[in-house]
Amino acid sequence: MRFIETLKEGDWKIKILLLSVPVILLVYIYHGMDEAFARYFSHLSSLYYFDIYRYVYQFLTTLVLFFLFPLIIIKLVFKEKLKNYGLTLGDKRYGLRFIIITIPLIVTPIIILASHMPQVRAEYPLSKLVQDNASVFLLYEFSYVLLYYVGWEFFFRGYMLFGLREKFGDAYAILLQVIPSALLHFNKPESEFLGSIVLGIVLGYLALRTRSILYPLIIHSCIGVFTDLFVTIL
Repeated sequence: MRFIETLKEGDWKIKILLLSVPVILLVYIYHGMDEAFARYFSHLSSLYYFDIYRYVYQFLTTLVLFFLFPLIIIKLVFKEKLKNYGLTLGDKRYGLRFIIITIPLIVTPIIILASHMPQVRAEYPLSKLVQDNASVFLLYEFSYVLLYYVGWEFFFRGYMLFGLREKFGDAYAILLQVIPSALLHFNKPESEFLGSIVLGIVLGYLALRTRSILYPLIIHSCIGVFTDLFVTIL
């Protein structure tokens, strides 16, 4: 009884948000990733591009679970404006300046070095089939950014970060969203897992500073696309 009473106390919005996060992640991990596609659509495994379809499926479910579901919660349950969760241009001057400095001077050199690491080359691109055809590569990367990264950034740097900051403050909100975003890298190379912690903090700061997920989205997308590109051409 005391547990039920405790649940009734305090901010209901935060409780809904904190409960929705693990529920969404549960569905994503067990039903939204490429392995789930291989289970559900095993009858298509003979198709030449089946390996690509697996990952496009994951990209699509990322958008649905990490973007559309939180969006519905924000609008219908919280009854708040989406711009309060980073869906706005925000501080364009600071955001663009941050991007212009970090992408060529920090992101690109790091990705070039990382692209020579055996663990990274074994992991990316997720589907090795895209390396055989430039048109397929471009379509794959387009879906990677538009579906996967949009969903990912809105969930962690939008829904979680902006949703938690009022209750816990900026610093704790940043650290709280880093925990699940980093743990989703559990099966990635160790260097990437470590990098996800650092990147989560940096992008969390950038989202709060600019009041927008756009600039973290651009940087994170560049990291993913550049990794695929440099692993393919170098």
